[in-house]
Amino acid sequence: MFPEPRGDGFAIQVTALSGKTEAEAIADRLKRKGYAVYLVSAPAGQPATYKVRVGKFKVRTEAEKIASRLEREEQ
Repeated sequence: MFPEPRGDGFAIQVTALSGKTEAEAIADRLKRKGYAVYLVSAPAGQPATYKVRVGKFKVRTEAEKIASRLEREEQ
C-alpha cells in the first residue's frame, strides 16, 4: 500500500511502530497532506516493526527542510 520508492536518496523516518494498522494510519494521513510516504517493515525473523518514512530526496538540504516542516506540523 505504501511501497518504498526505487533508487537512492535521503529519507526522513517519522516513526517506528510495532502495529501495522497504526503505521498505515499515520502514513495515510501524511499521504493525504501531500508527503511522499512509504512503509518499511522489519526483515523476516526480527520483531515486527513498521517504519514510516518520507522521501527519497535527491539532496540532503531538501530532506532537512521537509523534516523541519514535519516537526512543526506533526510534532
